[in-house]
Amino acid sequence: METKQYGAQFVDDNMEKLVQRITMVMPIADGLYQKKMIHDEDYYEITAAQTSMSKMRKLYVALKPGGVVAKSAFYKILLEQQSLLVEELGGVGQK
Repeated sequence: METKQYGAQFVDDNMEKLVQRITMVMPIADGLYQKKMIHDEDYYEITAAQTSMSKMRKLYVALKPGGVVAKSAFYKILLEQQSLLVEELGGVGQK
């Protein structure tokens, strides 16, 4: 499977677990925002959310318009920042 599609599929398949287990959401949101994968308004909504689970849910909503490209960018950031979690969930270290 192509790397971008694999990353997007991993992000989709593991949404519930990622929402529950990622506590450091803002570094991920920052990376996606810098890469222009999420819009200003979405970024500010993520920032304003009170809990990490709320932030992750808003992040997932923000990724939808970007499709496979945005989800693949999210996966790459996860590989950099949450590599143990990605590995635990069965992800492959493709960059």
